[in-house]
Amino acid sequence: MKALIIVIASLFVTSSASAQILISEIMYDPAGSDSGQEWIEIYNNDSQAATIGSGWRFIDSSAHLLQLYQGTSTLAAGEFAIVADNAEQFVQRYPSYQGTVFDSVVNLNNSSSSASLSIDSAVIDRVAFNASWGASGNDKTLERKDMAAGNDQTNWQQSYQLHGTPGQPASEEVIDEVPPTNYQGVIINEILPNPAGDDASQEWIELYNEADAERQLLDLLITDGTNSYPFGSERIASHGYLLLPRSLTGIALNNTSDHIQLVTTVGEIIDQADYSQAVEAQSWARQDD
Repeated sequence: MKALIIVIASLFVTSSASAQILISEIMYDPAGSDSGQEWIEIYNNDSQAATIGSGWRFIDSSAHLLQLYQGTSTLAAGEFAIVADNAEQFVQRYPSYQGTVFDSVVNLNNSSSSASLSIDSAVIDRVAFNASWGASGNDKTLERKDMAAGNDQTNWQQSYQLHGTPGQPASEEVIDEVPPTNYQGVIINEILPNPAGDDASQEWIELYNEADAERQLLDLLITDGTNSYPFGSERIASHGYLLLPRSLTGIALNNTSDHIQLVTTVGEIIDQADYSQAVEAQSWARQDD
């Protein structure tokens, strides 16, 4: 009987210790409201598949179950998955992501926090970070640079890509062929300040690129003078449009009147739009020029 107990215990420890699932990306402070928008990415750094079972927990200040929402609970070697505070909202915001998504509770403090994974109460990975690491309120993420290295600040970076890189390795800086200061042709084209129904979820601002070449928006802000949204890697194709919902920018449009500006980070005004009384369910749109 004693030998049998030892064998069973040995198998249990081997099973838990063999799971090399790492936290590889953290969205802890998205632009606008954090509610339902926070998530972490996990990565199977083992040479074998690992199954995320009932004993697994994500830990912020408390331990939370992981409920499979999309995909499969078994991660192949080298495979990523997402643990989202609101899996449905995550899938809507990242429609190109087709991998595994777990629904859980992800509630990370914006100034300093820690994110952990555990199996049967044993912590297998933990990242303690703070706002000085980057990705603070700018809709970027913290990314693990090297899966074989540790969890100190030197092995984490702010994502170069806006909204992060769920399901992908850490992003790399790209030298853009379009000069960063070349914004000619980008204009504020349409504004919906007073939609039918809930303003917070349905307001938006639309930009348009009049130029015959693609434009990037790096070093630009859209602002109403109270709240501002800094652009990252967004681009607008030649004669293309870019829709900016309030849920992304955090800009609440007044129904009576407002003043919207597209400006550079050094204060140069690229375009501006003023409107007066907003009729419900009708937008203000640019006409002719």
